[in-house]
Amino acid sequence: MYTIYQVMNNEDLESIAMKFGTTADFLKNINGIPDGYFLTPGISIIVPNNQNEMYFKYVVKSGDTLYAIANKYNVPLDTLVLLNGLEKNEYIYPNQELMVPGNNINVYVTKEETLNDVLNKLNIGLDDLVDENDNIYLAPDQLIVYKKEKLY
Repeated sequence: MYTIYQVMNNEDLESIAMKFGTTADFLKNINGIPDGYFLTPGISIIVPNNQNEMYFKYVVKSGDTLYAIANKYNVPLDTLVLLNGLEKNEYIYPNQELMVPGNNINVYVTKEETLNDVLNKLNIGLDDLVDENDNIYLAPDQLIVYKKEKLY
């Protein structure tokens, strides 16, 4: 779905967008980058992982709505909106690119759940979940507890 990319010298949103087959507006949207902001080499931004066959790019046509696209591809509107960093009532523009889950791909969005809650709801094991999700992003200030190995 997405991956982290480190900005190199002499790169701007346009050049990075071309590398990843998307638009500068899409990168600004998913990263919350305001107009007029200049990227600094070394910072990390989120970019679409277009190598993933689980999703495909849809180019918006004149007259399209988020609801119509969701229906066409049998994707819940909430999923399409969240996946693309949009609001349900947000206007979409011709030639705008959206990411849409492929056929037989289920997207599960957590709602204040633990990892065990998700595993139980999906009836899968941790290894299966990790295999299907190259990058699982954690919330800021999320607490991760682990047991240190004892050194004797």
